Amino acid sequence: MRRFVPLLTLLLIPLAAVAEEKVVPEAAFVAGDRFHYERAITDLTKQTRRSGTVDWEALESTSEGHRIRITETVEGTTTDTIWRFNRDNNVLAQELPNGCESVNSPHSGRYKWPMASDSIWSQDFNAVERCAGGGEDKPVAACEVQARVVAQGTMQVNEKPWPAIAIERIVLCRSLTNPGWVSVRFEKEALCPTLGVRCVFEADSVMLNPEAATDDMLNVYRRNAEGQYYSSRTAYRLVDVQLSPARSE
Repeated sequence: MRRFVPLLTLLLIPLAAVAEEKVVPEAAFVAGDRFHYERAITDLTKQTRRSGTVDWEALESTSEGHRIRITETVEGTTTDTIWRFNRDNNVLAQELPNGCESVNSPHSGRYKWPMASDSIWSQDFNAVERCAGGGEDKPVAACEVQARVVAQGTMQVNEKPWPAIAIERIVLCRSLTNPGWVSVRFEKEALCPTLGVRCVFEADSVMLNPEAATDDMLNVYRRNAEGQYYSSRTAYRLVDVQLSPARSE
């Protein structure tokens, strides 16, 4: 059994003056904004830990959404991926090297605005592979998100306090390429809405085989995600912010 250490409650500084409802800022990102994270990946089966870094760079921000380059470095190996987000900061798609995209339809459902201290929401979405030039989408997974706000406050980044919202969510994705298999993620994050990114993120995950992924077992995860078994842990924290000079123009 894998349980979360209450990292967010330790890092989040309560702030009585935080507004009851939050809205997405008009310019959550500006092209050139950079966000640097330190990350650790723990394999609970092998009891190993791999450290690394994650960098977000805003490439484009329009009235439709944002285009972000995410650079991950783990044990000396660096990979770049480009993602598209909507204005609510939900993932729309990941651009693939073959000219196709991994698309979340309608979106990833991670956030729903306006967001209050007692907000609870859910979202179903389909993950498909979509290629330029037409043709049918290739189904990959059918997913559901259940999420809730657990606290509001501030977090220190670059010795500056930023408004933050602590969120918990459970994400279940049924594989359509390997029927019967279900991936489960229990996520905790501190979203810094004025920056447009998560300041802290931690997730426990497990892939359940068809024998384990019964409706009864999935309902147990939905009701008490924190008390269940997971096989790996990912955690990262924002340690540096470089905002584009265009923000002050």
